[in-house]
Formats: sequence, C-alpha cells, structure tokens
Amino acid sequence: MRFAPRFPDDEFRAVREVLAGDPEDPSDDMALGLWMTPMEFHPSSAAYQRSPMWGCAPVGHATAAPSFADGGGSFDAGIGVWNPRALGLHPDSGEPLRLSRYIEDRIRRAIDVYGARYFKFDFLAWVDCAGIEPVDMYDYHDEFVAMVDRLQATYPNVTFSIDETNDYRLFPFESVARGPSWFQNGKPRTEQLLHNVWNLAPFVPGWSLGQHAASGDAERRDKGVDAVMAVTLPSHITFWNAIDAAVTPAERARIRRWTDFYKQHRNTLAQFTLPLLGDPLEKGWTALQPWNLDEQQGWLLAYSQEGPAETMRIPLRAVDASSTFRLTRHYPGIGSTFDFGTFTGEQLRAGIPVRIANPYGFALIRIERA
Repeated sequence: MRFAPRFPDDEFRAVREVLAGDPEDPSDDMALGLWMTPMEFHPSSAAYQRSPMWGCAPVGHATAAPSFADGGGSFDAGIGVWNPRALGLHPDSGEPLRLSRYIEDRIRRAIDVYGARYFKFDFLAWVDCAGIEPVDMYDYHDEFVAMVDRLQATYPNVTFSIDETNDYRLFPFESVARGPSWFQNGKPRTEQLLHNVWNLAPFVPGWSLGQHAASGDAERRDKGVDAVMAVTLPSHITFWNAIDAAVTPAERARIRRWTDFYKQHRNTLAQFTLPLLGDPLEKGWTALQPWNLDEQQGWLLAYSQEGPAETMRIPLRAVDASSTFRLTRHYPGIGSTFDFGTFTGEQLRAGIPVRIANPYGFALIRIERA
C-alpha cells in the first residue's frame, strides 16, 4: 500500500464522524460518496487470491498484471476485470449467479446502512469472457446498465455517476440519461473547464459534466476565487480538494457563496447550453447561453479571459424575436444584483453590449420574459 489508510475502519465510522461536521450547524453536514471500480479487481485482493477463476479469462487476468507497477492511479486501484457470471451456480436453480447482483447488494447496504448518497463508477470496460462462464461483451455492458437502472429506480435521491475520463464506454447519451459524469481529470485551468461545456453544447447538458472546481492554487491566487468559480457554474460542480487543507478559511468562505448560488440556480444554469463567440481554449472572449427553449428563459454567461476589449457585443441564439425580456446581472461573490435592462428578442438576437473591465472577468446575466 502506497499510503497509510486515512479512515482505517471497515464500517465508515471515522468517515461519518468527519462528514457529520459541526453538530451545531446542520447545513455543515455532508453525505458519504464512494468512488468504486465495481467490475474490476486488484490481483492482491483476497477475493481474487481465493477465487482466480472469477476473473474474466483471458483479458481480465492480463489487465490485472500492471496493477503491481509502481505507477499510482489505476495501478493502485487495480484494473483486472471480473467475469460478471463467475460467482458459481445458484444452489436451487443451477443458474449462474450474477456479479452485478452481488455488487448491487453491497451498494444498497452502503446506501441503507452507511448513508451513501453519491457513487462514481470508474474503469468500466466491456470485454468477452471465457473461462468458468462465457460472457459476451454486450451482455456484460447490459448487465451493468440494468444494475444502475434498478438502483436509480429504488433510490431517486442518490447520484450514480460514470467516470468518463478513461473509459467513454457509456458517454455521451447513456450517461446523460442516468446522471452526471466525472469528465475532467487533473487540475484543469479555467479555459479548459469552459471548453468542455462549449465543445459539447448543445448536445450534452452541463449538469452531466462533473469537473474539478477551483483546483489550481496558482489560479486561485492569480485570478481570484470569483474568477475560477464563475467558470464552474454551467457544469456539475465537483470538488477534489482536501477541503480541510487545500484552501484557506477565507477562500472557503468565498467558495461557499458560489456553491450556495449554484444550488439556488443550478436548474437553470447547468442545463442544455448554446455555445457563443469563440472556443475558450483560444483565451479570448467566450460565452455560453444555458437556455430553456420552451420557457424562453436562461442565462448569458460571458467571460473575457485574456481578450483585449473591455466591451463585447454578444448575439444570443434561439430567442423568440417577438418577446420582451428582463435581464439581471448577478455578482455571487458579493451577493448583489444589478438591473441590466429590458430588451426585445430582436435586440438580443442582434447582440447586446457586455462590459467586463478586467482580464479573466465575467458577466452572469439572468434572462427572463418580462
């Protein structure tokens, strides 16, 4: 083991103590989330050592071998692939027992007993298995998806997320139909976070794209918390930071204002989005338009990045030309709003001037029918 266990008990007691937060402040409580590789194993695990025939032969045994490399990441987690039907036969019916049912029972226990409310499934791979019970790769995929669907039907308030960074085995449409994805590894810069939403718009909604928020110490210092949090709003905000050590108390308080704002408006912010202006990776002015076409309401999210101009005329898309709209500019970092004016749909389509005075500034403008 490369690192000493931080929470060494097997019933999550220490974890739940940390998650409980301040007993005097219920809003400080958090729910348990688990990052799982449900269909994979590490070759040093007791289960695999006792029953190597449960592996998906021959591919699963071969992928397990690199797990002993001193490379970290997936090597530590283990990337051997189980055979989904290799738990033996049912004593009464003689039918093969399903690994997915075994895993599902333990996920249900984590929810019902330990209070888990968020799961991230990683290292998904669908392969043909020989060995103790032959399995077709498409059946393998279908068994896993059916398990997720059963769990979602029973626990609608629990999030089941797919890690798409290495796999892309369900992305985009099967994942989008079931919940958010973990989409961006590493410590992405602000332009990369914007690019991911801009690039997949309008086909993949922002709430489906889990991205590491406020990840870079240098970016928080150089651009400020407000700038690095403003770019996270049109996605599924996800933190990978050690919240007790990675940010200062002042930064944490500032980030809290943004997450509160996100929670209040996420149904309109992180929805299907229209890309505006240029690709954010070019580091010039860029914009996104989260938009409900039926209700004709949403947002204009503009970002100056390193663009030299202080003012940019931004045309909106899919706006009803015959309607009138009220625009309100929001400043979540200081908790204030400003009346941006009333415009016709034609004016919005033609473009409205947006002023951002400083590099890596932003304009968050709520658009509603007047």
